[in-house]
Amino acid sequence: MSEAFDQHAGVAFDLFQSFVHLTTQLLELPVNALKALVNALKALVNAFETTVMPV
Repeated sequence: MSEAFDQHAGVAFDLFQSFVHLTTQLLELPVNALKALVNALKALVNAFETTVMPV
């Protein structure tokens, strides 16, 4: 009896794990896009700083 319970619990856990993984992936997409935007702006500011205030 306990083996059948373990098998069913494993199926439920697999479904939950795939849901968590999908949610994580969906949350990472906007974060990665925002990171890329920040890096591009940082590069733009650095280029501006070197032309305005050369060292």
